[in-house]
Amino acid sequence: MGREGDMAGVRSILRKVWDIDVDAILELDDDSFITNNQPSHQSPSYPTQHLLFTLAHVFGSNNELPAALRIIDYISRKYSIEIDDETWAQLFEWTFVLSTPRYKGRKSDGAQLGQLPLASVENLWNTMTSEPYNVKPTMPMYNRRIRNLWKRQMLDPMLEAMRAGKKLHNQQVKRSRAMAKDLPEEISMDGASELNPLSLFPTSLTSARHHEMELQQLYGYRDFLMVSRWVRLLMAGTRWGGSGEATLRWQRIGAPNAVAEFWHFRPREGFAYRIATGRIQFQTFTVMITS
Repeated sequence: MGREGDMAGVRSILRKVWDIDVDAILELDDDSFITNNQPSHQSPSYPTQHLLFTLAHVFGSNNELPAALRIIDYISRKYSIEIDDETWAQLFEWTFVLSTPRYKGRKSDGAQLGQLPLASVENLWNTMTSEPYNVKPTMPMYNRRIRNLWKRQMLDPMLEAMRAGKKLHNQQVKRSRAMAKDLPEEISMDGASELNPLSLFPTSLTSARHHEMELQQLYGYRDFLMVSRWVRLLMAGTRWGGSGEATLRWQRIGAPNAVAEFWHFRPREGFAYRIATGRIQFQTFTVMITS
């Protein structure tokens, strides 16, 4: 139903199966509950974290994210169900999608349906990473936040988030290297002669760990590409500094420091940024200054 846009049907199922009246919940105060017959904890229909994730996806994909946040929070508090990381990731993804500015040239009806302010991403980030939720952000979460901060031209928070994402990437690299270092000893102890890294169903403990090691390495490569993308955004155009002294401070101090800090993640084909007197261009092994 959700994929077909039948939100009336979704609301009807929630009301009939779980006695959840979406419209009534949206009119409640934050700390209020609707008195109804709650199912037993042993009932197959008792709400679970899977229901929360499904609601985040269904309402988010149908441009009703504010409703998703209210309903999930309501069910979580009423039934004492923890909102898991997968549900938060789904909510954060749809917040990013629905806050992204849409093309002004769109002529179809409903072009602005469900449009959220750009600041919605940062608001949800602050909510989920603080008490009582304390969500630990993932690299895809950092990626969406940084892209949102770039659109809002918020340099300092963007740099802070880039440093946190870089630290998370470094932890991922250490993890995958530790797994790769330990693997040969396991192979010799296990007596395994052949491993099939392409198999989705490892046949031994050693091959399962080899499979996990390669997966972690793929995550590390993905994270590296994300940080490289952030560096491209950071250096793109003349977005930072505004005018006057702030611009000169970014060009003379901020940009060079950022280049040095994220040099390992620089675009290998080269990149450039503008200064008051011209343009500084970085090639693979050289620096060119043109005016």
